[in-house]
Amino acid sequence: MKHAHRFEQSQGNASPDRNIAPGEDSAFPRGDASRRALLLAGAKIFSEKGLEGATTREIAAEAGQNIAMIAYYFKGKDGLYLAIAQEIADQMSQRMRPFLQEIDTGKQLTPDDAHVLLRRLVSQMVHAILSSRNPFAQIILREQQHPSEAFEILYAGGMGQVHEQLNRLVACMLKRSPQDKDVIVRSHALFGQIIGFRAARALVLRRAGWSDFGDAEIELIERGILANVDSLRAAGTPASTKTSSRAASRGAAPKRRGDGQRADRET
Repeated sequence: MKHAHRFEQSQGNASPDRNIAPGEDSAFPRGDASRRALLLAGAKIFSEKGLEGATTREIAAEAGQNIAMIAYYFKGKDGLYLAIAQEIADQMSQRMRPFLQEIDTGKQLTPDDAHVLLRRLVSQMVHAILSSRNPFAQIILREQQHPSEAFEILYAGGMGQVHEQLNRLVACMLKRSPQDKDVIVRSHALFGQIIGFRAARALVLRRAGWSDFGDAEIELIERGILANVDSLRAAGTPASTKTSSRAASRGAAPKRRGDGQRADRET
């Protein structure tokens, strides 16, 4: 069951290569101002305090609305939280759909194709998850750590598709099965690198002397993670070459000392 209307298109025809979720300024549809205000306030308070820590009183105060409007629109705090999760899922699915369709055309991808697409997908994820303008990233992170009913909404609405395609591209690059547990772990390691910057945000800000993740900081993080994607690609092709070389060297009879000299004398 859908708990809320779909997001408005905050970026017009902007490329999906940068944002999975929109910024706070246009995250929710403008139709009903009271409802939109509660959704925005709920996203902010739930991001900061989680479902259990947030209260309807502070959400209503943040929204500048009567507390009774939460029950009117959403049947209570839990309904508001699920409505926000549904909106995140809808927006994620809508923004990722063109890119995921580009991957899932039925065309057989080469490892090089997969490498290019994986770089684009990782880049999208970095900017969407780390942007301070995204009011939803912290909710997604909380649901990773303490999954609730909302996690199933997020997973079905786009998160699962993104992870599945991430896994597929890594498998293609390494020329292995997507069901290979090692491939799944490597794929999740890429996902975890991005989430890690959000989860341990305070630590990296302190160590790097940053005040926030601005555009320049996110670009630097993006370069670092994409370098790991490139290393993963490099580990795919050379591995087979090295294996072949080792096999060839094992198959060749060792050259004994003096063999060359005897051959010269016989000649």
